[in-house]
Amino acid sequence: MKKLSTSEIISIASIVVSIVVVVLEEKTNKVTKWIIFGLLFAALIIYTTLVLVRHLRIRRGMSSTILMSKTRKYTMKIVRLAQASEKQLKHFAFLKGLRGVERYNKQLLRKCRGDLKTLVRSEKFAKDIAGLHDRINEYFKQKSANYADLEAVKAYSASTLKAMESAPAEKAYQIAQAIIEEIFSVNRVLLQLEQHHIRIRLGRYVAKYTNNEIQQIKAYTDLIGWTYILLGDNRRGHEAISTAINIINNRIGASGEIPDGMTMERYYDYLFLKVRALRHLGTTYYTYKNIDSYSYLESAMEILEKYDFEHNYKDRAGLENMRFGILNNMYLSMFYKFVEKDDRDKRGLEDIKNMLINVERSISELDALPPEKQDRHRFVKLTALKCQLTKALDVCGLKRIDVVAAEKDMERVESILNKNIYFDDAIEVYINQKVQLLYEKVNLILQEPSAL
Repeated sequence: MKKLSTSEIISIASIVVSIVVVVLEEKTNKVTKWIIFGLLFAALIIYTTLVLVRHLRIRRGMSSTILMSKTRKYTMKIVRLAQASEKQLKHFAFLKGLRGVERYNKQLLRKCRGDLKTLVRSEKFAKDIAGLHDRINEYFKQKSANYADLEAVKAYSASTLKAMESAPAEKAYQIAQAIIEEIFSVNRVLLQLEQHHIRIRLGRYVAKYTNNEIQQIKAYTDLIGWTYILLGDNRRGHEAISTAINIINNRIGASGEIPDGMTMERYYDYLFLKVRALRHLGTTYYTYKNIDSYSYLESAMEILEKYDFEHNYKDRAGLENMRFGILNNMYLSMFYKFVEKDDRDKRGLEDIKNMLINVERSISELDALPPEKQDRHRFVKLTALKCQLTKALDVCGLKRIDVVAAEKDMERVESILNKNIYFDDAIEVYINQKVQLLYEKVNLILQEPSAL
């Protein structure tokens, strides 16, 4: 059964409303009214039956759409765990790391006069964690069909969240750190699954409750800011990324000198995060209509040159990828500005020709590398840009598209894309097991003896 478009639904609804209006008029006799109402009711019953049959058929079978929907239900359990953790952290009113935990524990020690049992294992907490693993397994036996379904995740969620409610402050802090580590672990997978709103919610949790400034910057830049940009909300994306840049500037200043007590390696880590944030703001494909992407890209490239990253930054591969990302977006920005111009002047055409030469050179340099060192993602981006530039010159009458060469380029891109992971049942099982593993880690934290 074909899914109706919005316009088709509106048209059908208009017809139905018109019929109802006619039926309700006083001029229409009762027999005609009952016949029309009967036909409408029969049509409604038939349509509802078809929808139910289709729904049941899909549920009995399987589709990639359902798999993706199920993974979202699993990752929502991470959100639920983060919410429970946030509630605990607010309850204990500490967000300042281990010092806060130590100070809080000392206060409790004075209250319980040194009796650690009353501090670490209150009666309710002891009762909640007693037999926790057994309760989870019992739930599995009763409800879970294959140990990698929604019921399996619910088994962990129900028991663990209850035990967390009575956990002491020390446990709450440790659990928060475990959740944050897992959020960064599944960060890229959530991006590929397009679970953008979940990414943002988890990013806000990290930004608020991590005691690691680098993690906080990454949360604002990637989990929140970049995700908003992918959703097309450039205003919120800009705000989040600007927050990350402000944190960096407050930490390292603008003098260009390494702050007292900070190592050179740490200083360049902060600078690199700033470059990354600027590159996100300059991601031309998403932002060029709302943000002056080129100015941010220029600022990012200026930092790389001014602070001599070539000799001072240790991650050579990361630096090379960053340079490529900035340069690729610069080309895109210039290309989009050229396309939007009504009068495409000679200088603009020369820029396009020079860009095409540089892109073709970059592709040749990639091809010259050993297969294990070739960046396939970069090749796809360069080839896509090459096609756009060639088409622009073709439209302007300066260079005809070589169909044979273009077809070969497309075949190479296809050979790369065809090897990408297909999101079938394996990804569903992975996400399910990943969530279960996080809950296992939390349960271990709850059951471990106190460090006091």
